[in-house]
Amino acid sequence: MKKRWKAHKSKGQLVIDDNLGFQALLDTLPNELAVTVETWRRNTSNPQLAYYYGAVVKLICEHTGFSADEMDIVLKNLFLSEFVDIHGWTIRKPISKTAVSTKRFEEFLEDCRRWAATTLEVYIPLPNEVDLQETQWTSD
Repeated sequence: MKKRWKAHKSKGQLVIDDNLGFQALLDTLPNELAVTVETWRRNTSNPQLAYYYGAVVKLICEHTGFSADEMDIVLKNLFLSEFVDIHGWTIRKPISKTAVSTKRFEEFLEDCRRWAATTLEVYIPLPNEVDLQETQWTSD
C-alpha cells in the first residue's frame, strides 16, 4: 500500500497535516514499514487538463484528423517522456500527465503550442484566452 501525506517541518520535527487520518491508517498496517521522504509538489491541476484536452488536443485534432487519444499519444511521446533502460535496451517511456508538477505540465503545454504553431501552423490560444467550463477530460 502506498499513500501520500502532506507534511512540514516545525522546529526540526515532522508534522503531518492530517495527523488523525495518518494515525488511523497507521493502525491498520503491520509493525514493520518503509518510510520515504520527498519534497512536496503540486500535481497537475484539473484546469490544466481541461485546457489540454479542450484547447490544445481539440484544435490539433481538428487540423490533423487524429482522434484525441491518438493526439495525446503523439504529444506525450514528443514532449512528455523520458528515456529509460530496460534490460540493456533504451526506450522512450511516456510520463503520466497527472504525475508531473503543475510547472512541468505548463512546460509541456508550451512545447505543444510551439510545435502546433511551427509544424502545423495551428494557433493554440493561451489558457486565459479560452472558456473551458464544459470541457471533459480524462486522467491519462
